[in-house]
Amino acid sequence: KAYDYIQELPHPSMQEAAIIDNNSNFAQDGTEQLEEDLNWERKFRDIASFHSTHGTSDVPAHTDLGHFAAQQRLEYRQCIGNKPSFLTQDRVERLKAIDFCFGGPKDRKKFLTCVDELVRYRSLPSNE
Repeated sequence: KAYDYIQELPHPSMQEAAIIDNNSNFAQDGTEQLEEDLNWERKFRDIASFHSTHGTSDVPAHTDLGHFAAQQRLEYRQCIGNKPSFLTQDRVERLKAIDFCFGGPKDRKKFLTCVDELVRYRSLPSNE
């Protein structure tokens, strides 16, 4: 895949240049789309880096990256609702690969809280 080749390039600016070259068939009016694609790639790289560092893709909500995450969740809901969305299947798969929670951090926290409660309940002597 072209994406795999791009990801193997040693420097992010080389990756961006490869993306530009790969999309060079855009017409004059396609430059805005190309810029959006590059911005998405940068934000994805940032959230993947956050995931690598923190072990989660649940970024703080009131940050630039948090707004990006919220936008991906919104676009995902649009996508699965058969409404227009810029979130491609490839992007969905890439986000899933870093355990991106499309339900949002609150849903994940609620789920993890329920799991913790279940573990505590199961560990009680009367429930063994």
